[in-house]
Amino acid sequence: MFAVDNPNFSAVLPGPCNAKCSFCTWRASHEEPNSGGFLGAFAMANLLLPKSFRTLSITGGEPTLSPALAGINTLAGDNRWERVVLTTNGAYLLARLRDGSLSNVTDINLSRHAVSQAENNDVFGCAMLAKPGIKSAVNEARSRNITVGFNTVVTDPSSLDISGVNEWVEFAIGLGVTRIAF
Repeated sequence: MFAVDNPNFSAVLPGPCNAKCSFCTWRASHEEPNSGGFLGAFAMANLLLPKSFRTLSITGGEPTLSPALAGINTLAGDNRWERVVLTTNGAYLLARLRDGSLSNVTDINLSRHAVSQAENNDVFGCAMLAKPGIKSAVNEARSRNITVGFNTVVTDPSSLDISGVNEWVEFAIGLGVTRIAF
């Protein structure tokens, strides 16, 4: 029998998303979600999951818009989790870092789909966090010992020749981002 050495548990937070990505299946209502019921279910899963689950991934819609984020963050602080990873498009990232909603997060995966702001906005279907905002959020995260990486969906594989990869690396380094996943 094969087993994963460090299985990952994903908490898909209820709530909306500000982006309109053509490749995404998230179509959550923009109504207020029942975060209390969600948090109760997560608390039960937190108790019942085998101890081999040491990485918690927080995702959504857009988790920084979810009213359940602060509650999940609190529940994630029980020292059970070695890593708490937030995947976000950055909508309210800086605000959530500053208001304590991410105090137990260890890593942030920031969705970014192009180096060019115009191309990135086009993929997301709306205006997204620009370089100054990314830089501020990365600096705030790093001041809290949280690493930040880019996660990208490559919409044009031909753009990932060596010069395209180098462009991503230079872009990430310039913003203080420590990793890129394509």
